[in-house]
Amino acid sequence: MSSIILESKQDFQDTKEFEAKDSKAFARYQLQNVRCAGCVRSIENSLKELRGVEHAEVNLALSNCRVEYDSDRLSDNEIQNLLSQKGYSPQRLQSNNFSSISFPDSSKESSNWKWALFGTLPLFLLAMGPMVNLQLPAFLNPSESPTAYVLAQWMLIFPVLWAGRDFYKNGFRSLLAGIPDMDTLVALGTGAAILWSLFSFTSILQGTSLIEAPLYLETAGVIITMILIGRYLERKSRSQATNAIRDLWLLQPSKARLVQGENEREVPSEILVQGDLIRLRPGDRVPADGLVKDGYSSLDESMMTGESLPIEKSIGDLIEAGTVNQQGTLLVEVQKVGPDTALQQIIQNVIGAQNDKIPIARLVDQFSGHFVKFVLLIAILTGGTWYSLGASWPQILEHVIAVLVIACPCALGLATPVAILVATTTGARNGLLMRNASALEWAAKAKIIALDKTGTLTYGKPQLHKMQTASNVTESEVLTLAASVEKSSEHPLAQAIINAAKQRSLVLSKAEEFLAISGLSVQAKVQNQLIQLGSDKWLQESGLNVPDNLKNQDQTSTIVHVVRDGCWIGLLECKDELRTESKAFVKFAKRQGREIAILSGDRSNAVQSAALELGVTNWRAELSPLEKAKKIEQWQDQKQLVLFVGDGMNDALSLTKADVGVTLRSGTGLALETSDAVLMKNDLRHLAGLLQLSRETIKNIKQNLFWAFGYNFLSIPLAAGVFSAWGISLNPEWAALAMALSSISVVSNAIRLRTFRIPSID
Repeated sequence: MSSIILESKQDFQDTKEFEAKDSKAFARYQLQNVRCAGCVRSIENSLKELRGVEHAEVNLALSNCRVEYDSDRLSDNEIQNLLSQKGYSPQRLQSNNFSSISFPDSSKESSNWKWALFGTLPLFLLAMGPMVNLQLPAFLNPSESPTAYVLAQWMLIFPVLWAGRDFYKNGFRSLLAGIPDMDTLVALGTGAAILWSLFSFTSILQGTSLIEAPLYLETAGVIITMILIGRYLERKSRSQATNAIRDLWLLQPSKARLVQGENEREVPSEILVQGDLIRLRPGDRVPADGLVKDGYSSLDESMMTGESLPIEKSIGDLIEAGTVNQQGTLLVEVQKVGPDTALQQIIQNVIGAQNDKIPIARLVDQFSGHFVKFVLLIAILTGGTWYSLGASWPQILEHVIAVLVIACPCALGLATPVAILVATTTGARNGLLMRNASALEWAAKAKIIALDKTGTLTYGKPQLHKMQTASNVTESEVLTLAASVEKSSEHPLAQAIINAAKQRSLVLSKAEEFLAISGLSVQAKVQNQLIQLGSDKWLQESGLNVPDNLKNQDQTSTIVHVVRDGCWIGLLECKDELRTESKAFVKFAKRQGREIAILSGDRSNAVQSAALELGVTNWRAELSPLEKAKKIEQWQDQKQLVLFVGDGMNDALSLTKADVGVTLRSGTGLALETSDAVLMKNDLRHLAGLLQLSRETIKNIKQNLFWAFGYNFLSIPLAAGVFSAWGISLNPEWAALAMALSSISVVSNAIRLRTFRIPSID
């Protein structure tokens, strides 16, 4: 895989501009105090107002943002200063230094909610005690010592206010900046309760009774405590959602066994360089990508491919960082280290995908950006309506506070990013690498699945399909002679013949005086016999007798004739076989209501044969790369979303043009760089997994949004007292609990995606 990391298709399309314009820069920052969708909108709008910022996106689930800017007009310090002024305490994340990655930390919330609970529990008991006939000490009896009773409540509310101080600091700062957020609603709601209680306290000191001047300190305390507990649980849930990223990050071992001559010593894996020799013992995790120089073993590659069975490795095989050596001992030559390893590039792509917002998320962000202002308006209308109806001030205040605290833009803001976070990390764990999050939404909606044939639907490697021999010669004899000659050739057909001989355990002879005539024939002396191998054209040009039965040969195969001392003795039909899972994948895609098409540059006979075997009626053959791309554009002009699967350099243009470009891991470097998703195992079952994961992710997001919108649609009128005539109302304490549970429910639903596994399509 190339060391160039392109985080989205747009990045690829802008690559030339990026290279031509050295001032174009990307930066990612970890942020503190990002609470809700309102914060997201506020940060994005503030960053976009800076000169030189071309694009900015905030991820609520990971609490970080990605900024694309012109370094000639804007510096990193200026960006960080702005974020600091807004109260988000930015920390620059290095793309290639994953030790700097910060995951959601719930320690602060843990401390805060405990302090809040310490004050709220006795406060609640004190305030509600007289109503439930709880016997209080005489000095705290509201009828005997109202002043002491009120002072005790004020003393108990102070630790709660201290624990919830960020609500007021951040909330009023956002309000003054004209970008109110969730903290603003909590600050206004609880602040109103505190101010009313202060007014009541002064009245009580002047002799007014508690009935005439009620306190709402326990209301403020319960609201702050409930929301702090909710945020703590939400942060814990978000931490679970990031476990997959953390697990990937921790796959890189810290130590390696460096071999120098006869000596072997343990060193930090980060100091390894290309060309180093390392020893892997059973149970060792591979510290770098490398080539096996000695030994035999099997490796657990499940973290890279989703394949549960160990993969055998011997001399000449490639191994990758993060995989686990199972049995034998291997001597490995290091080829790629640090950010160039496949593992680190997977992590980079997964992290990068989190900051790519799918179209539905952008719409939600736009709505959420105005949501808090809408709630403030509803709260004002609620207060005005109840005032006009002649309600008491305590009753008006109760409804206004309930409206302010029950509204929850947090659930809206978390609905999409948490689902994307879990889906992309779960996909990576199952061998599905998302280069950008948008691929999930488009893959779910794509109606046309267009596939290249060679290397995608087929293995991309010719195999011996059939043999025909002269009457006086056996198949084993012909294959032995042919493979003996081809030992000196690197041609794909030669490898197919040699592999077939190996499968039959044939003993090859020494070939001498090897001679190759490009595109026509090869020859060598084997056992003092001149053996020649060549194509149909060569056989005809040589004037050799062609058996009559060759007229019926498979037109989709490549023919290799075998001639011994000038006499034809047989032919080998080599064919690029369809993958065993290709037919099952086509049936799976059709069951999902998708149309399958084949776009290939191969011969018509070969493509038609593959299409007939797969049951595909929509196919095109002998297409140039440009013609493939034009066909995709034709579908798109018809408002059809297209997912294209290819693996070759000639597929790069189509991968870019398609709404979703998918390539197999065996694809060329250019195909890998231009794709939106990579199947880490060369198996179309994983393509089925990608389609299934995309559908489940979008379904999960819709469920989250349905709950978030439905919650606010029903809860706000309930809190405003719309249903009071029927005896249905919601006090502020229950409103705070409902608000906290709404965010937790959205995150918990998204976490369910962690159970996804590649489906069986057979």
